[in-house]
Amino acid sequence: AVQELRAVQGREAELTKDLESGRRELKKAREAHQIEVDLLAAELQQFQDEQWQLEGKLRNSEAQEPILRARAEEAQAQVLEESRIGRRSLQRQLRTFEARERETELAAEQLRQEQQHLVAQLADVEAKLVVTKEQLQKAREDKLSDRQRLERQLDKFRNELGEQRQLREAVEKEKTYVELGGNRQHQEHTAQIRVLRSESKQLTARLDCLESSSESQQRDHAASEAEAARHREALEERAQAAETWGQELARRLQEAEDRHRQLSDEKEAHRRQSHGHITEAHSFMSRLLQALGHKADELVAFVSGHCHASE
Repeated sequence: AVQELRAVQGREAELTKDLESGRRELKKAREAHQIEVDLLAAELQQFQDEQWQLEGKLRNSEAQEPILRARAEEAQAQVLEESRIGRRSLQRQLRTFEARERETELAAEQLRQEQQHLVAQLADVEAKLVVTKEQLQKAREDKLSDRQRLERQLDKFRNELGEQRQLREAVEKEKTYVELGGNRQHQEHTAQIRVLRSESKQLTARLDCLESSSESQQRDHAASEAEAARHREALEERAQAAETWGQELARRLQEAEDRHRQLSDEKEAHRRQSHGHITEAHSFMSRLLQALGHKADELVAFVSGHCHASE
């Protein structure tokens, strides 16, 4: 019985230990459970706060959605209107540039034709100037040849006149001698004297005529040279005027080409600028639509999460 009592006491002591150990574990479990309850309460409070904030955001988003949608539609309409206005303005400017380009090309073509016409006129004037110079040179050579021929004839007639004078002096001497001699010889010598006087008068008249002709030819030659000089000066003035006009046409043609190049550059720059504006508008529309899509996705996700949380 004593052994059984001791065994019972031993078992009682073990049970007491087990009970104390169970109490300690129960206390720890209660403390852990309380901690978990506190954590869950804090999480619940945080979730409720977040839910309240999300509900506020949802209400704000729902309130702002028509405004944002209206703004998006207004921005889209404004972008489309600006795009249409820019396209119409670009088309008008393009037509203006094309009209200016056609006018510039027409003016350049007219300037080229005028330049070609003036170049042809200048070549004609130069050819006429060359022909005139050749004619003037030939006229000078002909006048010089005629003058030399007349001078030779004058020398010849002067020599003949000198011979006639010598012959007349001889005849006068013979006349004196004849007067001293017979009557027959006097008559013969008188006839010879008459013939010689007649020839002398004819030679003198021819000499005067040749001298007069030589002076007239010299005056004509001087007048021809003066007329040729005036004609040459007039041709040179016309050639200078044609050259000056050709230079002016070349300058105007260069200005027209520079203006055409400037208009082409302005047209290309305006086209690039308009293309940049259109690209920027398309990019803005894409970003706006993408932002609206993200906002709609966030609203849908938020509403779905809220529905799941409510369930």
